[in-house]
Amino acid sequence: MIAAISTVFPETHHMQCLYHLYQNLPKNLRSCLGSPLYQEFLKDFRAIQRSHCESVFERRSAGIVEKYEAGKKYITTMLLNRKHTWVKCFTSRHFTAGTQSTQRVKSENALIQKAVQSSFFLSQVQESIENRLEFELINNRYSIWKSSTLQYTQPFVIQTFFKDIDITMKKYLTQSIHDAHYKQMCQSVCYRTHQVPFSEILASDDDSFEPFFDKEVDDSIETPIEADEDRELDLKSLISMVNSDDILEIWKVSRYNFPKCYQHVILLNTGEYLCTCFMLVTHGIICRHFFKVFVETPKAYFHLVLIPKR
Repeated sequence: MIAAISTVFPETHHMQCLYHLYQNLPKNLRSCLGSPLYQEFLKDFRAIQRSHCESVFERRSAGIVEKYEAGKKYITTMLLNRKHTWVKCFTSRHFTAGTQSTQRVKSENALIQKAVQSSFFLSQVQESIENRLEFELINNRYSIWKSSTLQYTQPFVIQTFFKDIDITMKKYLTQSIHDAHYKQMCQSVCYRTHQVPFSEILASDDDSFEPFFDKEVDDSIETPIEADEDRELDLKSLISMVNSDDILEIWKVSRYNFPKCYQHVILLNTGEYLCTCFMLVTHGIICRHFFKVFVETPKAYFHLVLIPKR
């Protein structure tokens, strides 16, 4: 199937479902490594999978085959040779809408199967699916309402800083995409920012960044405590993607209540921007970090062309 899809859709990028990837590890490695060594491998593998740039990936994966010699064949053939399908520094370069596994699709299929019986007519099947979609739409509207009334109680933010942007988005974007950007604009007030000299960036060691994770529980997949603040790549990797002569300013954006989590925003003379959260690429959404910088400097420009076409 992978070969067929790549032939018909050559511009697509194959990614592995992280849930099934982690499910396959004990099946293929626990018996040959032994339980104690497997637990150690699992910890190393999680660190490798979350590598936010290629240099970190190379450092973390160096010597893993020699360290776990008994599982050499599977680690080499099924994991390292397919690194572009599961390592974060490679998968985060593509639009995924934040999806890392197929669990959501399977759960939706299961719910539909429970609602549909074999004796149903096709019209009844369509009605069941439409009811399910309507239920999800109601949940989404409630989530947006709850966020606007409980968490983001600053209606003045939009009117004061982003009034024209909001009017433009309402005119040209769909309701769901507008709501996603509205949330980002409201969240931008929760951050502080300051400009970083380019010379300071070259001398800094941004590779030391590590996400903050919940405590490990058996074989379960850890989740970041501040998942939305998890950087997709480091600043030096971001700078390497553009011509340094095109860089106007570099800003560091951090949360007031969680300063250890921060992002870097690069403003380009083309009117574009890049952020280490990479939300513009992975989600197709202009991030709150840019909106914060937009308020602080006249060199940050907003235009609809910033939003990728899908």
